[in-house]
Amino acid sequence: MLADLNRPAVNAFLTAVDEVMNSNTFLLKVRTQTPVTRENRQEVLSAFFRARLFHEMMLDADQERDWWIFHEIPWQTPDPSLANSTDADPWLVPKDLRLAMEPMNEAGFLARLRWMLCEAYSPHRGHLEEERAVETIGAFLREAFGTGSRLPSSRGTAEQPFLHGWSFAAVKPDFLPSTEYYTAKPCPDLAYFDGGESDSATLAYRDDVFFLLLTNGSP
Repeated sequence: MLADLNRPAVNAFLTAVDEVMNSNTFLLKVRTQTPVTRENRQEVLSAFFRARLFHEMMLDADQERDWWIFHEIPWQTPDPSLANSTDADPWLVPKDLRLAMEPMNEAGFLARLRWMLCEAYSPHRGHLEEERAVETIGAFLREAFGTGSRLPSSRGTAEQPFLHGWSFAAVKPDFLPSTEYYTAKPCPDLAYFDGGESDSATLAYRDDVFFLLLTNGSP
C-alpha cells in the first residue's frame, strides 16, 4: 500500500525525522487477512516479517525514499532444512525471531512522534520548534490515518481521543540486523538498526490495517 503513503505531509514528516535523528526512516502500511487485535498482533507481525511481502515492501520503500540500502538484496525462498543452520540468513529478519512489544495509548504514541522531532538525539542539532513539530505531526496523521481533526495540544499529545479506534505498541527494535555502529563488530551485508537509542519500531493498528514506523539514526 505504498501508494497510500505517497502524500506530501507523510513525506514531510518522514523527512523531518530523517533530518532530526540522522535516520533512514521507513513507514509501511499493510492490509491483513484478519483484523489485528491485542491478542494476535505479535503473531500477525511475526508472520509479516517472515513473508516475502515485508521484503518487497522494504525494498520499495527504500527506493521510494531514495535510500538504496537494500536494493541489491534478492528474495530467496527459505529452505526449511536450514532452520537450525548458522549460515547467513537470506531474509531480512533472523531465523530465531522473538518479537517483544509494549502497548502504548494514544498519548504515548503522539508523544513518541513528538520525541522524534523535538527530543531524540540529533547529531546535527536539527530539532524542530514545538509549533512546527505539532503542525508536521498533525498533517502527517491527517494524511496517513485519515483523521480530519487538529491536534488539540501544543505538546503534541491529545487530551481527547484523536485517532479513534487505533491501537498502538512499541516493538523492540531487534528484528532486523544491526550495523554494529556502536560495537565495532563486523557489520552484516544487510543491516538496518544501529544498536542505539535512536532505533525504534512503532506499530499502529485498526481492524485489518496496520502501520509500522521504523527509525535508526547515529552520529
